[in-house]
Amino acid sequence: MAGTLIAIAQNNHVGNGTAIGSRWTFMVLLVLIIVNLVLALCFVPKKKSK
Repeated sequence: MAGTLIAIAQNNHVGNGTAIGSRWTFMVLLVLIIVNLVLALCFVPKKKSK
């Protein structure tokens, strides 16, 4: 996925396409990490203390 985003940016932006694609990739992966964290906090049961 990351390679695809960088390749798309390189094809659409002459010169600094790699930098733009890397920025897009970072933002997409950051959003996915945040979504995973929220889902883990909501759906993973907490251990009960005795």
